[in-house]
Amino acid sequence: MNRRRLTFKTISPELRDTSKWPEVDVSGMAFDDLARFERLMPAVESYLRNGKLREAAKTAKMSEDALLDQVNRCLMPHSDGGIVGWAGLIHRLRLSGYARTSPLPQGPNASRLGASGAFQRFLDENLSIKKALDEAIRKGIGQGKARAAFTPHKAIWKKFVDLVESCTPPDQYPRNQKSFARRSVERYVTNMIANDAKARSLAVGQVAKTSGQVGNGLHSFDLISAPLDLVGADAHHVDCFGTIEIEGPAGPQLVPISRLWIYVVVDFESRAACGYAASFRTEPTASQIELALDMATKPWQPRTLNMGTVRYKEGAGFPMGCVDGFVFAPAALRMDSAAQSFANRIVHRVRRRFGCAVSWSAVGAWYHNDVVERFFGLLERFGLHRLPTSVGSGPGDPRRTDGASAAVKLKVTWQQLLDLLDVAIAEYNAKAQPGLGYRSPLEVLRDCFDRHRQRFVPRPRIPPTLLTPRLGVEIETHTVRGSCAAGKLKRPYVQVDKATYTSPELASQFALIGRPIVLHVHEDDMRTVEAFLEDGTRLGLLTVRERGWRRTKHSRDQRKQINRMRDERELSDIRGGDYVECFLEHLASTALASARDRPERVSEDATRLAEAIRTTGTTVPRLGMPKPDSANVMPIRPVPILLNLPKPSWG
Repeated sequence: MNRRRLTFKTISPELRDTSKWPEVDVSGMAFDDLARFERLMPAVESYLRNGKLREAAKTAKMSEDALLDQVNRCLMPHSDGGIVGWAGLIHRLRLSGYARTSPLPQGPNASRLGASGAFQRFLDENLSIKKALDEAIRKGIGQGKARAAFTPHKAIWKKFVDLVESCTPPDQYPRNQKSFARRSVERYVTNMIANDAKARSLAVGQVAKTSGQVGNGLHSFDLISAPLDLVGADAHHVDCFGTIEIEGPAGPQLVPISRLWIYVVVDFESRAACGYAASFRTEPTASQIELALDMATKPWQPRTLNMGTVRYKEGAGFPMGCVDGFVFAPAALRMDSAAQSFANRIVHRVRRRFGCAVSWSAVGAWYHNDVVERFFGLLERFGLHRLPTSVGSGPGDPRRTDGASAAVKLKVTWQQLLDLLDVAIAEYNAKAQPGLGYRSPLEVLRDCFDRHRQRFVPRPRIPPTLLTPRLGVEIETHTVRGSCAAGKLKRPYVQVDKATYTSPELASQFALIGRPIVLHVHEDDMRTVEAFLEDGTRLGLLTVRERGWRRTKHSRDQRKQINRMRDERELSDIRGGDYVECFLEHLASTALASARDRPERVSEDATRLAEAIRTTGTTVPRLGMPKPDSANVMPIRPVPILLNLPKPSWG
């Protein structure tokens, strides 16, 4: 349909103001095209200023109709919502798509004739086919909610063939074409993906869709101006395997374990990794976030490395302990949208402990924590992905290998993975980065916390109190149990996770029976808890009474696992009265059994064993050791009974 040609009287005053038209760069034009442009530009300005077409046509050296056509080209609508502007005067610039005016090719030999624009005209004449084709591109092939996550061009073309064959004779377009308009359909799909947001979201996938939010030309306002204004925390699955060595009946055996989960805390201004926590778990937990934040508040100590030539780089380390005057007291903490980030210990305890604001990223919006994600990328490219036990970034990665098998052959233990992780993060903090002016994150922090050049006031750390203890401590209220009834004397105690706790101070205060007390439960070591009265008076440390819980250090998570296994009668044989030792022996025996069935494959029990050994600090139990029997025991000579001795009295 032809547009009505505009004249001076029908052009609005806003469009006559050529000073607001989009400008054009003429530096790349050919000489003849530039001369034409410079001849037409003042003529168009003159006509839109005074409306004298004949005078403007003489200036342009063309007819009045031709000049009016050029004015209408400049006033054509643009895709950005405005007008074309001075670009309409560029010679041979196509401003609209080609529209076929001749009839569609007909007959059995139509494929030999020209078919330019035939596909678009066919869709314009068959709107039902066009609607079905657009829906297939936007929503995918399928019925109802059962839609494909990605629809290739070939599937769209087959859908088009089914639609056309049901309503078009064989001698009509496109059935009379040799390729059945396949190339036209593919070009149509490509063009629609480029111009339609819904079609593009289906074609590129969810991950690529979120990546498309980056680099769109929009910038948010700056939230930070000094170190620790904003700190990000996020989890990452390390793409490397390790093993644990178990001493079995046939000697030591290496059993592969699952990959590491790490939780890292990174400062947005200096890009320094302030702390991290690692665990061998199926998924990270809220306690790992607390451990990572707790590490950022304590002076860093290098690990003892026993890996040959692997050493810490000079100057490597973490801010707390390497930067004078540094105190980890963030103003805002940004978390990801994982479930563990919404735990009460994060929402309430961490916020009160640091006195900071806590925010969460949108689901799938990884670019909200871009500094942390960039840190993970650097950690993989320059460190972890270069290890022989790495599985790479995906199935298409050329570095992808059988990481579990390589870990067994090369004898890579889980302790070595933890050592390499600590070395890699410490050296990252000492590595110069172009975005920091070729300074390292630690150098940036030293410049900021230098007292002689300090340009901001560091936030003080909130001291721990009764209601805001240090991280890793759970505040609970329990009732004191016991009895002082006649014939039923039972000293006061409290029960936590099926274990009883008491102390000489608590055991002597029978008046507290039935009253609530506040306990600070140290979840990393459940052998003791700290007790307070309701008014804040400290009762001191309470020690667990059961010998099975008192011997070996264990976490609260391990206490719950052992209790569950005891309830299910999996740990019925408690040798020596040590629940933790029996738990470790059970995991070691099941890990060896799974290794016999599936050698060089990841064992879930071995993974749990490695996590238990890491948290408790004990050694792997030795299985299959010979037990003393009657054949190996030295016989005791019998002592003759003297008849003149009186019988012993046991009263």
